[in-house]
Amino acid sequence: MTWERLPATQLTPNINRRAINQALKDDAALNSTFIGQERAREALTFGLNIDSTGYNLYVMGEHATGRFTLVKEYIERHVSKLATPDDWCFINNFEEEREPLVLRMHPGGAREFARDMANLVDELLDTFPAAFDNPGYQRKKAAISRLFEQKYDEAINSVERFAQANSVAMHEEQGTVSFAPIVNNKPIDDSEFAQLTEQQREGFYKLIDELENRLSESLLSLPVWKRENSEQLRKLNRDTAEHGIRPLLKELEHKYSGDLGVLKHLRQLKSHLIEAVIAFLTEEPKAEKLDERDRREILEEHFLPNVICAHSLEGGAPVVYEPNPTYQNLFGLIEYTHLGGAMYTNYKMIRPGALHRANGGYLLLDADQLLHQPYVWEALKLAVKFGKLKMDLPQQDVGMASAMTLMPQAIDLKVKVILMGSRDLYYTLQDYDSEFNELFRVLVDFDHEISATRQNLFDFVGRVRKKIIQLGLTGITQPAMYRLVEYSLRMAEHQEKLSAHFADVIELLNEAHYFCMKVGDKQIDLSHLNSALMAKKRRTGRVSTSLLNDIKEGQVLIATEGKAIGKVNGLTVMDIGDTAFGTPARITATVYAGASGVVDIEREVELGQPIHSK
Repeated sequence: MTWERLPATQLTPNINRRAINQALKDDAALNSTFIGQERAREALTFGLNIDSTGYNLYVMGEHATGRFTLVKEYIERHVSKLATPDDWCFINNFEEEREPLVLRMHPGGAREFARDMANLVDELLDTFPAAFDNPGYQRKKAAISRLFEQKYDEAINSVERFAQANSVAMHEEQGTVSFAPIVNNKPIDDSEFAQLTEQQREGFYKLIDELENRLSESLLSLPVWKRENSEQLRKLNRDTAEHGIRPLLKELEHKYSGDLGVLKHLRQLKSHLIEAVIAFLTEEPKAEKLDERDRREILEEHFLPNVICAHSLEGGAPVVYEPNPTYQNLFGLIEYTHLGGAMYTNYKMIRPGALHRANGGYLLLDADQLLHQPYVWEALKLAVKFGKLKMDLPQQDVGMASAMTLMPQAIDLKVKVILMGSRDLYYTLQDYDSEFNELFRVLVDFDHEISATRQNLFDFVGRVRKKIIQLGLTGITQPAMYRLVEYSLRMAEHQEKLSAHFADVIELLNEAHYFCMKVGDKQIDLSHLNSALMAKKRRTGRVSTSLLNDIKEGQVLIATEGKAIGKVNGLTVMDIGDTAFGTPARITATVYAGASGVVDIEREVELGQPIHSK
């Protein structure tokens, strides 16, 4: 065997300095998103543009390869050209308050509708109870009361005339009628009545009984009169309230004439607004207990929409990343409060989740985090498969929630889910989940190495320059950029391939920025990078230094001179945390006959034919 000494040029990468220098001068490099990864870029473009059910994406790759940043930036550029999705809000279901209704509106329409309804509440508070102080209303109310009083007075007067004709006085006080005998032209009290003869008292008893019977017969229709009076007053109040509400709703109906959902809601709203005005905005004693703030809160709680998802008209499709995909964070939650010692909730206490915010756009999730959450994976598959977003409480299915809750109407869901996970998890889901391939048909596979082509170097430099601008520096020198490229090649352990772990390059830039600021420079130089690398080596070098000291102190013996049979010195590379270092090791070969004598290796591994051992 012949040994050949390798020259230093073969151990050092040949960097395309001309391409790097050109990228440092060309501002077009700042628009770079991907560094290489052509296969992943093509798959991502395909998955984002295809509009069919089941074409959600799984982004496969190692952590710290910059896949999240690259995918998010690429999607944000893509969605800027897409139409803005519709707004969604929940409204009160007056027929069944436990089942709030959902209202779909054009982009920007939900907030505008909420403002219009808030203005409606303000106008109601301005109109009522002032409308009930109108002279016309007061005259009609007085006429209704006067009619009732006339009927009552006529009934009482007829009984009173009969009583006076028979020497009996009738007294009425606080709605109570009583009778007293008249002797010598004046009513007598109980003591004077007791002094009368038995015959006189008996006569008065019979007369008073007859008067009470006459009074009862005269007032027999009193409940009917009261009911008629109350009905007439309620009708007057309803007519007055409707007269004040009609122009307010008419204006809203004219504004939303093209939205059938809002028109239907406004028409259903009319009768309930009238009832609320009569209940809370009249001058009745019960209503006077509420101040204006309480009245406003009651009206807002019943009639204002709960805006779940709102967009600006030029906002484009939403891109939402949920780092903690719990059930509540994804599907929303229903809040509760204590009212009279009991749990209480309504449609205004519904809070949106990431799926609500991403509806009509894109939702990015970490697959590993997602699968660790209970109930989430199955619920997400159902929502994506059937295109319906329903707020179910999974705790109720296992008996963990006993309080009254809401069952909001389901929302139409159109979202493209982008899962980011490892290779092992992707193949595991393929093997054990039959619905996975049906729902996630597009694989975006990120490679861990990138060929150091001219275009990839151009994009690499562009990403570095963009980071430099974010750090507030003026630039980076050419030697420093050469060192960064060499650093990436060394991480890939290849002379012609860059490492896809661009996050490590970003980390080195952040640490070099510290040393750059420390000396007051405005651009990163090679010395700053070397200082950052040396500082990191010292921070993480305790284990390697301890092993080297053990050798120096003689605790670990390494023979470096002479010859030995079956022994050779070697070098082993140890990876501990984020540091790697080499340490010497003794390699020893031990040979013995064995318990069964000489063994034919090829026969044992079934490589030799039967004649081989003969």
